[in-house]
Amino acid sequence: MNTLTQLMQYFGYASAFAFVAPAIVLCSIARLGLAKGAPNIVPDIITHGLLLIALGAGLFFQVTLARLTGSAYPIWLYVHGASFIISAVLSAVHLVMYRRLSQLR
Repeated sequence: MNTLTQLMQYFGYASAFAFVAPAIVLCSIARLGLAKGAPNIVPDIITHGLLLIALGAGLFFQVTLARLTGSAYPIWLYVHGASFIISAVLSAVHLVMYRRLSQLR
């Protein structure tokens, strides 16, 4: 077994962040919904921006590694791509929800 194949055995551990990222955005949405006053949106925007950058870089890295081995390329492309898209959509929902709540308060 070559080194790249051995590395691919740990792919699931390396990509665990992709599964946690949408949960981080959902927590921001829940915190926004539970806030009584006007919440500070700047930390959330910074967090979501860094999160999407990290997911994009992780997607690029994981797909490149998967492509080198050739075996799991489609699986990891869909997993990381879906996580990136879900997080981006949830970030947009967060911003829309913030705008609507700030107009109501």
